[in-house]
Amino acid sequence: MRKQKEKIDFVIHFLVVLVSIGCFFVVCMDVQKNLVEQVGFFQIAGIIATAVCVNFIKALRMYLLIFDFRISLHKFVKFYTITAFVNITVPLKCGEVYRGYYLGNMVKSTSEGYILVILDRFVDTLALITVVIGANMFLGTDMDLVYLVLVAFVCIFFTIYLLFQPLYTYWNHYLIYNRSSNNTLKALHLLEGCHKLYENIREIIKGKFIILYVLSLIAWMVEMVSMVTLSSRFTGKYISEYLRDILTGETTQYNYFFVIGSILIYGVALIMVTLRRKGNRECRR
Repeated sequence: MRKQKEKIDFVIHFLVVLVSIGCFFVVCMDVQKNLVEQVGFFQIAGIIATAVCVNFIKALRMYLLIFDFRISLHKFVKFYTITAFVNITVPLKCGEVYRGYYLGNMVKSTSEGYILVILDRFVDTLALITVVIGANMFLGTDMDLVYLVLVAFVCIFFTIYLLFQPLYTYWNHYLIYNRSSNNTLKALHLLEGCHKLYENIREIIKGKFIILYVLSLIAWMVEMVSMVTLSSRFTGKYISEYLRDILTGETTQYNYFFVIGSILIYGVALIMVTLRRKGNRECRR
């Protein structure tokens, strides 16, 4: 049974990465030449340096989020590099579905894996909205559909978090004292599972939320400042267009080289931890 699951996992990982590589080449092949000709060396170097900084901060944020699960550095780097590559190349943030699946396998709970991904997205989105509000004050950023979607996501998550405890208390009491059947036991079991996830989220928020939020804030500020400075387009409209391009997977000068830089970082990081792990094994022998 375990070997069969490992085979299924391998096939899923392989197909997802293959699709991601396909998405990257389909989007970039037609624009690669023009983009390289229009961007100078120092701009490319600046964008790649930004990619290094931003990815390091995001990786640190994710590592702190799952730190309590005591995942080894090698496993974490492998997880982050692969899922970040998928997420940065597949449009509409569909890579988050794969990230939740991968993380669920690592923490031995699919539901907990997706909850951690949703929590990570919530913190990141909240930080992005904060940066957008700041940009709106100084640059006059246009209100875009992208912003409305982000605000809606944050509001829905926050509302569910606030309402869960009273709803859980009511339905738990109601099912215990007013119902008695097999379906009731299943409902209570599901309710307890949801409550366990809620408690895990509450513990993470109590102990790590501020740190995670500050890290996300720094990452977005670095990316936005770099994007506006290197493109020499100090307008709120350009920021709106950039965020929309990130979400939909459209390729522009800046995010093209940001993706290239990120992919190089993922490859180097993966090779380094693999070589380090191999060296540690040889030392033990």
